[in-house]
Amino acid sequence: MARSEARISVNIWTDPDFLALPPTPQRMFMFLISQSDLAHDGVIALRPRRWSKSAAGLDLVSVENDLAELAAARFVVIDDDAEELLIRSFIRRDKVYRQPNVLRAAQDHLEVVTSPIIRSAIGVELHRIANSGDLKGDAVRVVAELLDAQREP
Repeated sequence: MARSEARISVNIWTDPDFLALPPTPQRMFMFLISQSDLAHDGVIALRPRRWSKSAAGLDLVSVENDLAELAAARFVVIDDDAEELLIRSFIRRDKVYRQPNVLRAAQDHLEVVTSPIIRSAIGVELHRIANSGDLKGDAVRVVAELLDAQREP
């Protein structure tokens, strides 16, 4: 099911890493988290050509430059070969882990993520969540299942 809204935490405007970005990569980040086909695990198909048509005056080179800046700042993980992009902290920052049904949707989508680079980055984020002390109820089990799935070849 396509997402109908995006969560942007107001504390993003006090995050020194985000504030260090120029305006266009910041806008690209907002653009990415508001895409309807962004999965609940934070993964989206890498489509810079399509994204370059989303605003007047935007071109492919600008999109690729913005994505490169976001990757260098670790806001996204990009696998060009797999044509996948991960918003690295999405499960954590969007509080996906607090919603067991949404977390299960993330778990289901993770099965189709082909990039080992992205799967590894998701594993790191899941470990951060598991060690945060903020998991409750069914989410504990689902995060444990996700971590187990990450260990499988």
